[in-house]
Amino acid sequence: MDRRKFLALGGVLFLAGCSHVIERKIIFDGNYETFKNFLEKYQKEKNNFLRSNIKGIVSASRRIQSKINFTGKEDIVEGEALIVYPYLISVAHNTGAYYGGKSETTLRDGTKLEKIVVDGVRDISVFKLPKDYPEPDYSVKLGDSNEMEILNEVYLVGNPGNSGRNIRNGVISHKSEDRFYQPNILTNGFAVSINGYVGDSGTPVINENAEVLGLLSSMILGVGSSNIKPINWFKEYMKLSD
Repeated sequence: MDRRKFLALGGVLFLAGCSHVIERKIIFDGNYETFKNFLEKYQKEKNNFLRSNIKGIVSASRRIQSKINFTGKEDIVEGEALIVYPYLISVAHNTGAYYGGKSETTLRDGTKLEKIVVDGVRDISVFKLPKDYPEPDYSVKLGDSNEMEILNEVYLVGNPGNSGRNIRNGVISHKSEDRFYQPNILTNGFAVSINGYVGDSGTPVINENAEVLGLLSSMILGVGSSNIKPINWFKEYMKLSD
């Protein structure tokens, strides 16, 4: 087997082993054009798969809001959340309870939510939807954030500046460890090489299988990196069937 044919076959095995999107049983004759066509087909099918699932994730996204009162003047905290039926998850700083006092968090349309947890240290929140709330057509798939590896490709289904959906991609750049950047605020989790922006808080980061790995919590300005809260932290409070 000549070297070019060997490298082409090796590339096929690598790509086929890393994706559920494409068929695995493909044989190359060592021709460069054949390999090039395969790569184009792989990328097209991968993109179509992701587009379809991202559309579903967007359909399961909601805006939450809370009324807060710091100085005698009522303000509204609003942010992104994601339905993992029958639960709704977001980062804690998108909720009024994070800022203290008695504050009820609802959907933007006024739908009341049952608070399961608002953890200001981890910056995660989990709510339960009313029993009569309609289940979305798309069922969000959850990944295992303990199984991530550095350089795994990921995508942020963001909403920068509340300007509309904006998809950005990068890689896992840092795995979880306990770190405190601010007193009593645990800002760890894992990091991705994606520029987050105000408004992206609470939006999901997904892998190539369109599984949610976590929610964006904060960004590191000037570095091109964002901190993500692992989905397994949210799972601790959700009783989801396999």
